[in-house]
Amino acid sequence: MLITRLPDGNHRVYISGELEKELHEAEDHKSVFQKGLDLFASGTRLNKSQKATIWKIYRKIAEDYSRGNVFLVGDACHVRSPAGGQGMNCCMMDAFNLGWKLASVIQEHSPRSILDTYKEERKPVAQMVQGFAELIHNVLFDHSRSIEERIINTRDKAWHDECIYGISGISHSYREIAWQPEGFSKIPDGPAAGERAPNAKLNEAPLLWLHDVFRHTGATLLLMPASESELDICKKIIAGVERDYAQSVKAVIAFSKQLPGVGIKKLHLCNTGELERWYGSGKTGRMHLIRPDLYLGYSGLITEESALYEYLSRWFKIV
Repeated sequence: MLITRLPDGNHRVYISGELEKELHEAEDHKSVFQKGLDLFASGTRLNKSQKATIWKIYRKIAEDYSRGNVFLVGDACHVRSPAGGQGMNCCMMDAFNLGWKLASVIQEHSPRSILDTYKEERKPVAQMVQGFAELIHNVLFDHSRSIEERIINTRDKAWHDECIYGISGISHSYREIAWQPEGFSKIPDGPAAGERAPNAKLNEAPLLWLHDVFRHTGATLLLMPASESELDICKKIIAGVERDYAQSVKAVIAFSKQLPGVGIKKLHLCNTGELERWYGSGKTGRMHLIRPDLYLGYSGLITEESALYEYLSRWFKIV
């Protein structure tokens, strides 16, 4: 039994297990709820019942997320136990994933083929969320198991960690299915394609966070040269991106000091060390393509311009 006090002074009373079975069979719902109160809150009386309903938990995921111009999002394509509290978050991320892709296709900035990635990316996340919701549900609501047995589950570190990463959403990524060009150099100490783009404080004064740089409607190409010697490479990449993909991609440089010939709109000073901590550093500079939904689309070395263009041509149309 779960009792929740409402703002108007009434209470919402939930019952499950054996009491729930009785509720299905009883003509008088009030007597079943009173029986629950007698068991769990002795001395409490049910004064008046305003409404009694039976709530069924569904566990469903749509086979297809779209057909033609019709797309399913959120609860329309996946429902599960509320245990874990990820239902709304998962739904909003569906919309965030699909929204920028639809906008880019409608504006003719991207090929229609990118819409296929909506199901490819979001359905595995729905399956993951349903899995850990079931994990928590089986501890909270599985009345076929004793309380003692379920408490043992909560003390298991693996169970605990899976719940933490699941509820926080940190475990949700497209890393396993993110397409990358052949022959590119995978960065060992930075985020991989398909992962969430970490935030980082770039500067203390004036205060600037990396996610502030991403705050626009397109994708962001973040160039992180290792030294001033790579400045010409950066300028060449920026010129190429602005020539071919200006409608879809904003290219910027993050460096520790001013660079000659780079305007204030293209250069963001970073002197806190957080950018290198989260995105890696080395003898060769790095570049990361961050999508509008704040997931990394591409991560590679700054010297591999051809791999970057191969990636961009798959997602965006040349102007």
